[in-house]
Amino acid sequence: MAEARFNCDLSEALFRCEYCGCEVKYTISVESIFRHLAVQCPRVPEERAWGIAQRLALITNKDDDDQRDALAHMFKHPEDELAQLGDTATGLRLVMHPDQYVVLSSDTPHVVENARQALIMHGKILDLLGQPRTPEAAIIIHGGKGGRGSQLARQIDLLPDPVRSRLVLENDERAYSASEILGVCKDAGIPMVFDAHHHIVHKGLDSYDHPSVAAAIRAAADTWKDPSWQLTHISNGREGFNDRRHSDFISVMPACYREAPWIEVEAKAKEQAVARLRDMSW
Repeated sequence: MAEARFNCDLSEALFRCEYCGCEVKYTISVESIFRHLAVQCPRVPEERAWGIAQRLALITNKDDDDQRDALAHMFKHPEDELAQLGDTATGLRLVMHPDQYVVLSSDTPHVVENARQALIMHGKILDLLGQPRTPEAAIIIHGGKGGRGSQLARQIDLLPDPVRSRLVLENDERAYSASEILGVCKDAGIPMVFDAHHHIVHKGLDSYDHPSVAAAIRAAADTWKDPSWQLTHISNGREGFNDRRHSDFISVMPACYREAPWIEVEAKAKEQAVARLRDMSW
């Protein structure tokens, strides 16, 4: 099969697939391109869709000729490249957090199917990176549509092993509180990632040291078969304690996070935010 050929017109926010000729709204994300290639495009083998999508998302600012050259050069042997990358990451914990459009609890069948395909893509990538099929290499999603915990648990049970063995659920600030997502995790038999900032926003609290924060992190720990891999999230509000938007740095931490074996920092400054926390003796 010939190498992929694509045109991208970012001014019109369109992605034109020259495999099938479709024009798709393009959001410059791996997931959005993959959903087209793997679900809609009839001429792209599933095992190549994720590789093409990943590379295209990284080269969108190149002109058309450079895009084709990069695709042809970088993804002749994607399995080997990811295996080498996985070897490079030895000693690091790799986790993935698919975007908010991955909604297994939707009542719309094609949304659920798209979510499944996106999760399958993440599972394949982690396999090719040589990552364990355990929550150590977590795939983290939110509950999605509220009030559909039973539907969510059923869909999780139907996922293939490369996904289900790694899947974890996280509480959010709107649809699923910490106690609600904990219930789904128990029903589905998967771990829970507790996010303290989502919790305080959802509950309208004025402190990370509210007793419910410590109670939630301990309850979440019980869902991890190996508690040493328990993962927690932290962010701070951008323009106020209860602002759901993430700040650049972390200035306030829950005291109970001293108990947490793994903390994922969700801050806009990324590594700089982690470095600042280390300076604060975290």
